[in-house]
Amino acid sequence: MQTVVRPSFEEYVTARSGMLLRFAYLLCGDRHLAEDLVQEVLIKSHRRWLAIEAENPDAYLRQALVRTHVTWLRRRSSTEITTDTFRDDAGGGGFADDQATRDELWTLLAKLPRAQRAVLVLRYFEDLDDARIAEVVGVSASTVRVHAHRGLQSLRETLAVHAQEAPTGAGMLDTVRRGAARAALRRRALAAGGLAVIVAALALLLPILGPGRDPGPTRPTPTITPSSPSPNPTSTLALVQTTVTAPTLPYAFTYLPPNVGDSTVERVGSTIYLHFDKGLSIGVGPDGGFWGDPGESAVSTQTTVNGQPATRWTTPGVPNVVLQWQQDGRYLMADADGTTVTEIELRRFADGLAPGSTAGTKADPLSALASVGLPEGYPTIQQWAGATLCFAPDVAGSNASVCFSLAPLPAYSSQPHTDDFTIDGAPAFTVDGAPGHPVLIVERADGRTITIQYNWDVLDLTTPDLIAIYRSMIFR
Repeated sequence: MQTVVRPSFEEYVTARSGMLLRFAYLLCGDRHLAEDLVQEVLIKSHRRWLAIEAENPDAYLRQALVRTHVTWLRRRSSTEITTDTFRDDAGGGGFADDQATRDELWTLLAKLPRAQRAVLVLRYFEDLDDARIAEVVGVSASTVRVHAHRGLQSLRETLAVHAQEAPTGAGMLDTVRRGAARAALRRRALAAGGLAVIVAALALLLPILGPGRDPGPTRPTPTITPSSPSPNPTSTLALVQTTVTAPTLPYAFTYLPPNVGDSTVERVGSTIYLHFDKGLSIGVGPDGGFWGDPGESAVSTQTTVNGQPATRWTTPGVPNVVLQWQQDGRYLMADADGTTVTEIELRRFADGLAPGSTAGTKADPLSALASVGLPEGYPTIQQWAGATLCFAPDVAGSNASVCFSLAPLPAYSSQPHTDDFTIDGAPAFTVDGAPGHPVLIVERADGRTITIQYNWDVLDLTTPDLIAIYRSMIFR
């Protein structure tokens, strides 16, 4: 039976396979391996396309390509490439691939000017901030950012040239169609084989259970109950019920450009952002970690905001304008698209910031959560973005967090389940998280998919602990 490719899937493969192949080619550096990667991911995605299409297919498939590529690196066969030359590699698999990638990276770095190379090595290899790099190199922090920008731009251009060598995707749809048909045949063959095994087992059991033998006392039919969480469903974790309050920007606006629409609030670490629907955003933080080169070919000039020294970033040919300055002991950054919000309006907006507080005006899915039980010592909101909320411990420098998501996360939708059960009648399961902690997913009757995960190793949260945290969630 011919496998029918859904029209939407067919249109996607025709339109986007070239993009996927370029991405896969940059991952592995080999045309044929890139084609194999994309074909395998698309064939696996074919059966679930309706669900994938409803999310973000580009993001889902890119993530699937990365995961499949990493899996292939662990197979010895993944390093077998037809070539006319031979290399003496010690070992194989992922180690050899990592070494080759590292060698290529150092080769690209070696082609950069010495100042750019030094800044990139200090920033990304030695993990120094711009101020420390400036001390080491003997230049200003702004010069460090310029060198980093130009070095990264050169690397981007080199990778762009490599990407042009990627396959185009011509004929990909026919290949995926054939692969999907073969996969369907394999599934039918496996199903037929399983049925044959069941029939054979019944044929062996019928003579034993036939009417010629005493069937023994009749036992009542067991009652099927939902499986309990595994391991031991009892949690001894002490939880502190914590009220969930959306972060607010610590300023009020005396002037707001017209037609910017509603706003959403976001918190990343200690930085709070307010993003408007059209043309305007502002970020405030206690340090300048979110400052710096906005990217691409941006250039900086010195100016003032509210009478304070400021940096103005622009990109030739692009109307976007970014202002960065310090005020009231805080670091601020305001961004305008230059069309909906002009630079004059951006400056009037920035000059008009006043003490106060401003919340987002758009409906936020996290605002439905009123409170939740947290482990002791986790009072700080570390992230508030989209439908994801993370709490961090009150410990300086800690990277630990307990995170909640009120929407499905594609990262876990394709992972194998480590345990399936129900919680208060709602289907639930766990998958392996990083670094080695369980991730709990609960599909509630109200339509919400709740994901709870714990990052890093300060606590050893078990599945029962995550279930206890889930049951402590109170919605408005």
